[in-house]
Amino acid sequence: MTTRFCPHLEIQPCVAPPPVAMRGGIRLGFALLLLVLVALGGVWTLLERWRTTPLPVTETVSVQIPRGTGVIGAAERLAQTLGGETLLWRWLVWRERPERVIAGYYQFPPSVSPQEALAMVVRGEVIRDRITIVEGWTFRQMQAAIDAHPYLTHTLQGADEQTILSAIGAQVPYAEGWFFPDTYLFDRMTPDQTIYRQAHERMRRVLAEVWAGRDPDLPLESPEALLILASIVEKETAHPEDRGKVASVFINRLRKGMPLQSDPTVIYGLGERYDGSLSKRDLRHDTAHNTYTRQGLPPSPIALPSLASLQAVAHPEKTDYLYFVASGTDATSIFSRTLTEHNRAVRAYRQAMRNAESTQ
Repeated sequence: MTTRFCPHLEIQPCVAPPPVAMRGGIRLGFALLLLVLVALGGVWTLLERWRTTPLPVTETVSVQIPRGTGVIGAAERLAQTLGGETLLWRWLVWRERPERVIAGYYQFPPSVSPQEALAMVVRGEVIRDRITIVEGWTFRQMQAAIDAHPYLTHTLQGADEQTILSAIGAQVPYAEGWFFPDTYLFDRMTPDQTIYRQAHERMRRVLAEVWAGRDPDLPLESPEALLILASIVEKETAHPEDRGKVASVFINRLRKGMPLQSDPTVIYGLGERYDGSLSKRDLRHDTAHNTYTRQGLPPSPIALPSLASLQAVAHPEKTDYLYFVASGTDATSIFSRTLTEHNRAVRAYRQAMRNAESTQ
């Protein structure tokens, strides 16, 4: 910097103005800075527009976010399946700053925007599938349904009962009856043992509650006994309103020391030998579950009982019925106090069946 003495001041120096070239450089620097700011603003505007603009997706797209995937990994997976440069999705993650994403399967609708897609995996809007375990099914039927479900991860497919019980930590001697029939929702590709575990734990809780609130004078020694009898009631009842009466018949028979004489227990004991019709020879064929040839309850349930059947056994209707047979005209049963009444009802049932066959 050059100093000189100004004539109008005695001893104070005067600063000389910058050269013309320096003044031009300053102006150029400000101009370049302004251009950079304008360019950055334009880029930011384009990024913001991309963030909210529908992606070129013309149909529903399914995407899996594997377990353990981080936020950046999820963004890269969305870029691969929904389109858009990976850097754009990385910028979106930087802008939104989500802490985590939820693993699972997602379905993105057509024209979803990047912001909406990222928000869905952050909120965990995963595809929910379902499986229905039907009351009255045997454990084998339940297992077949689980094995065949296309959206479960099959780790126990075709496994034997003890392997399944061990895998879910079930402390019961057999699988039959110990799974609660209901509809279970799950995230797609959930391990099949999760369904087994949920259904088993649900049955344990329900059975404990029903047992705790049972009638005090039941001739049943344990919750397992109630479960077994409820499974028989489940298979014997075609009409829901008859459950309480059916339960009362079996409770009355147990009190009197009479055999239960339940056809479904015979069928269960026959297993694959059962051909769809039950003969007198079948009734005389002794198995552990044949309640014609053996007294008391069979050694295990014969099906998965519903809550209604569990409650019916815990609180049976107060009757003196000892017999019942299908009416033959609808889903109801005819209940009898004596063998004579029962035989009359059986003859009426057979006649109704013959009449039905003759009209076909």
